[in-house]
Amino acid sequence: MSWRERLARKPASPGEETTEPGDLRSALALYREGRLRPFRLYKRLTGPRQAWWEYCQATARGTAGFLGEEELSEVFTVIDREEPPQSPGAVTSAARAVHAVSHALATSPPRPRGAHPPG
Repeated sequence: MSWRERLARKPASPGEETTEPGDLRSALALYREGRLRPFRLYKRLTGPRQAWWEYCQATARGTAGFLGEEELSEVFTVIDREEPPQSPGAVTSAARAVHAVSHALATSPPRPRGAHPPG
């Protein structure tokens, strides 16, 4: 089955996707339990629900708990394995870049309004 066919498929069996849209930790838990297949997690991370991008926005705002290294590794592995073959590495690189920027924004000290960077 091609990635386009998998993307167009309707939700799978009942009980497989029981979390609210954007709830990354719940999606990862379902994936670990085997109740969410890798491509479904990929769709949840990068598709219309945009769980990954929501997580990164919340991280940048300082309103999300940081994912652990194991969780991040799982996210990047699933994205890398499931992204379309027409753009190998593009989605994974974008996901890593957005994460790096959001993490940097969350951990950088605030500057006074109107202050310019040193240099």
